Amino acid sequence: MKTTRKTFNGRLLAFQGCMLLMGVALSLGAAEGAWRVEVREPGGGWRAVETELVLTADGHRNLHVVPDDISSVYDGPARWSRHAGGRACANHVVKAACARIPWRDGLAIRVQGTDAAARVKALGLGAQPLAEGMGGFTFRPAGPVKAMALAGDDAIRTLSLFVEAPPERPDFSKWKHVIRFPRGAHAPGVVRVTNDCTLVWLDAGARLDAAIDIDGARRVRVAGPGTIDQYPRCFGYAGGFREKPLWGVYRDGELPAVYIHGNAEDVTVENLLVKSAFRGVCVRNAKGVTLRDLKVFTSNMNGDGFNAVNLQGLVARDLYVHAQDDAFCAYANADSIKYLWDGDAAVRQRRTGDFLVEDSIFWTSCRPFVFSGHGTGNRAEPDLLENITIRRSSVVGSVYGCEAPSSAAVEPFAGCFRINSQSGTWTRNVLFEDIDFFWTKGFRSQALCLEVRDAAHASYGESDGYRIEGVTWRDVRFHGVPADTARSSKTVQPKGRPGAGIFDVRVENVTYDGRPVDPFAEGPVREGLSYDGTSPQKDERDIAADADRLRPGASVFESKAAVVLPGLFGDHAVIQRDARASVWGRALAGERVRVSLGGASAEAVAAPDGWFLVRLDTTGLGDGPHELTAVSKSGRAVSRDVLVGEVWLAAGQSNMELTMKGWAGPIWGYDERVRACTNRPIRVFREKRATRPTPVKGDARGEWRLTTPETLPQFSAVGYCFIDTLQRRLGSPAGVVDISWSGTRCWGWMPRACIDRHAELRAERLAQESYLTNDDPGAVKKPVSVCWNNMFAPLEKIACRGIIWYQGCCDSSMLDAERLYPKWMSYMVAEMRQALERPNLPFLYVQIAGWGDAPASPGEEKPRAHLREAQRLARALIPNAHMAVSLDQSEKEIHNRGKSAVGDRLAALALNRVYGFGDVACLSPESVAAVRDGAAVRVTFETEGAALKAGEIRASFPWDAKHAEEIPLPRRSSPASELEGFVLRDADGAWHWADAVIVAPDAVRVSAPGVTRPTAVRYAWGGQGFGNLVNAAGLPAGPFSREVK
Repeated sequence: MKTTRKTFNGRLLAFQGCMLLMGVALSLGAAEGAWRVEVREPGGGWRAVETELVLTADGHRNLHVVPDDISSVYDGPARWSRHAGGRACANHVVKAACARIPWRDGLAIRVQGTDAAARVKALGLGAQPLAEGMGGFTFRPAGPVKAMALAGDDAIRTLSLFVEAPPERPDFSKWKHVIRFPRGAHAPGVVRVTNDCTLVWLDAGARLDAAIDIDGARRVRVAGPGTIDQYPRCFGYAGGFREKPLWGVYRDGELPAVYIHGNAEDVTVENLLVKSAFRGVCVRNAKGVTLRDLKVFTSNMNGDGFNAVNLQGLVARDLYVHAQDDAFCAYANADSIKYLWDGDAAVRQRRTGDFLVEDSIFWTSCRPFVFSGHGTGNRAEPDLLENITIRRSSVVGSVYGCEAPSSAAVEPFAGCFRINSQSGTWTRNVLFEDIDFFWTKGFRSQALCLEVRDAAHASYGESDGYRIEGVTWRDVRFHGVPADTARSSKTVQPKGRPGAGIFDVRVENVTYDGRPVDPFAEGPVREGLSYDGTSPQKDERDIAADADRLRPGASVFESKAAVVLPGLFGDHAVIQRDARASVWGRALAGERVRVSLGGASAEAVAAPDGWFLVRLDTTGLGDGPHELTAVSKSGRAVSRDVLVGEVWLAAGQSNMELTMKGWAGPIWGYDERVRACTNRPIRVFREKRATRPTPVKGDARGEWRLTTPETLPQFSAVGYCFIDTLQRRLGSPAGVVDISWSGTRCWGWMPRACIDRHAELRAERLAQESYLTNDDPGAVKKPVSVCWNNMFAPLEKIACRGIIWYQGCCDSSMLDAERLYPKWMSYMVAEMRQALERPNLPFLYVQIAGWGDAPASPGEEKPRAHLREAQRLARALIPNAHMAVSLDQSEKEIHNRGKSAVGDRLAALALNRVYGFGDVACLSPESVAAVRDGAAVRVTFETEGAALKAGEIRASFPWDAKHAEEIPLPRRSSPASELEGFVLRDADGAWHWADAVIVAPDAVRVSAPGVTRPTAVRYAWGGQGFGNLVNAAGLPAGPFSREVK
């Protein structure tokens, strides 16, 4: 074995274990006799495209066996011999084919099968075949597409057709570590990735016989037009297939083709063709995984396409998964699976979730989707499996997987969609939407199978299940359904664990061959409240007694929690005064709920999904404390110590999220705020983060907290200082609802529909969608609309007085900020106001401060200076919006300690503009015009009667709380100048340091030596941007750039 090393831009580029495997580079034409593929480009003739071998399996020795095409029969590993009552399960490995075709405009494709009498069809996304015809078909793809061609009913010997746009070649210089495989065959065995910021790239024609093991690394991309091909090492090719495969070649045979684990984070796998000898892509203990444009084939017994446990955050798009066993699996725990076991039985609670899977095709001989536990489940709290959406996808079901001696043994595994809470799992918030399922010859399964039960199969764990809630099948279409297919959901309840059961399960528009069906209306329905498990006969009677109200769409709750109020209306809440305040929650579907607060009350009927909403008139209600109650026929919810007062939303990124205890040390004025916080009628609500891919309305999961010296350090500094100053002047109770999220861009706070309506936002979405690296490992990687879906939507009907907003750092690299950002802000505010049903809701925001070094030249161009200018310009586009200036609080560190002053300035804006306190000065001087005055420029300001004056000229500025030394700030103007921070542009476009003097209460005259015809003026410009122009109230003028008239 030879190892070749090269340097690339000063870094190591390793072709690991490069070994050419003769005879494998690949026309491996076992499948070329089955399919013929030709293409024709505009102006040309038909030419043949070479097909490539892929291995699949029929998964069962008694169903749909095609003897002349089975290469061999491989018994699974010995550990699987206990399946099916002790019988070994044979796994027939079958040769199929795939073709990869570069897409070009005007391309035509012709596909022919070997049987001219068989109808050939290509299944892609959607209910209708892409093309079909007797013996074959011809079609013109409108763009890149993935499809599966079947001849007649044969779903085993398929042709997988990939019309591809070649991936863009990466900029290797942007990655600290690069592992690149050029054209040819390479057999390193295992490619281990342990370094952050690593790119693994497979060139076109590269064939990698290896497993890629990503262990603990962050910012990793595995991509390229090449192929991971594990067939040579495992199955062998010379002289035909091996009599037995080599199961142990990659780590006891169980290392998947791509393995992501060890707390790896921000990993993208895309473009590749994966021909796995075992499983496709597996994830254990990781965050932020993106899968795009993958083509995955598995053929081994238990060859799942995708497995995950303890993965938070997955975006998977445009997948093609051809799996011998389950296509897509997510487990809350997996102690019993060797390669997925997390190795720490003492973990208190594992969590798997926040998945979005869309626009994908799945082939399976068992189940397309499995969400379950797979272990002991004996930890102190149930493991969580939550927030999973699968939509706009197609499934092809071949034959059922493993033989069993009786239907009773098969039943626990049957089902196209398997939701299971065994092994102590709490499964919740799962959505299947817009799915087409195609039955093929030999496939036998239940359409919907929902289980909460003891593990009926030893390999799936042996402990009780816990709970399922919030599962929806919507717009699911089954095609070619066998007449004898069961149509009911079968469930078995857990045994007596408090809170266990099945709740809030909905079926909306499910069809069998176009006929609407009610999967819960036929056969035994075993779903509902908890049963004690003391007697099977008693449990059956209890289930039967509940069956009359367990209708499709019904919400089912435990009797002790028949009415639930979200955390937003929990203990210590603050409800907006003098308003028709919305209060919502969940109850049993169809029940009337009466909500009361003090002397106000209102009623509503719970909708089919269980949600109810009332509007309470809080006019004239006392401050409290009150009890907030929600009462129905079946239950009652009570929240205590509820106040009626002023409520404000606080949103933005880390500027708003920064806590009172600060980044590197407490904010300025921290001690004074702590001393004054006790026994104040101030409450702070902090919403919990999630990365749910779609809006979850009403499900606010945070909690209200009292202000004490112990809680204060954790509060948003700007949010708390704002509400503290506001409450002192108003005297009434006050609460701030903190929904800020660090590292988020402006358009992350807009709904997806808004983004798609505007061309410039669609471009941003396509450029940075969902953890997308775009070869830039330092890019911000938050899913599209993540803040809207998870922070704003859960409380979008809240009654509040207004919104405070502090954001911009993550948009501060925009070179065209003045053109785009004001529009973005206006779109965002309009969406928020519409959702809150307040078209003129006050919106108060902060212009970001500076950071970094002092400007080195008068013409310094920093993108964040343009972002500040864009924030200034945004006010003209947003009615009833007002801006606070923070530039004088700048430090070298991006997160300065001047949050107390910023909170006070926002409070001053609220008191003056919203509450009408005219004595409170709130407006920083804002430039309104720049006019040439001889060789100088006269700049006029809006001052609202607070005359301009010169503040102290600073000689230095702070670093941060960890550095006592100050950073020198050299003076740029002459000693005769009153003001510092002005620059002028001459007629040739050069910028000059300038002198400035105040010539009127609202005007400044600016001049510069040598500049006789100034064309533009700037103040406090640059990345840091200092100046000393203030008004009589001490509020600083904000930075600006103006052309001279």
